[in-house]
Amino acid sequence: MGYIADLNLIHKKNNKRYTFVYMASSTREGVGPTIWQAILKKTREIDVNLICYMGGKLGIDNTSLIYNLINLDKIDGIISWAAKPGNENASYYEKLKGFPFISLTIPIPGFPVV
Repeated sequence: MGYIADLNLIHKKNNKRYTFVYMASSTREGVGPTIWQAILKKTREIDVNLICYMGGKLGIDNTSLIYNLINLDKIDGIISWAAKPGNENASYYEKLKGFPFISLTIPIPGFPVV
């Protein structure tokens, strides 16, 4: 989780507390709890808000429709563990071009992946 440690580089502007979204396919199965706990711990350490949207894998699970409720005007960045291999979700990610976004494990063209 080295990239998450780099969140220490975030500085508040105008005393605004940043808000990040974690798009999680799971926080209870497989490595999900480990990833969730690491993100939660780091966001607490650097004093930022964290909102978790748990909705499964984009393009696979119907529960992933919840990600459409994310309002980019109200948040400062997204950490995603909801991608699936391939470009089937290109239209979803297109709206995120230029927005602070990190994908965990799955490369998405135009965005950093860890």
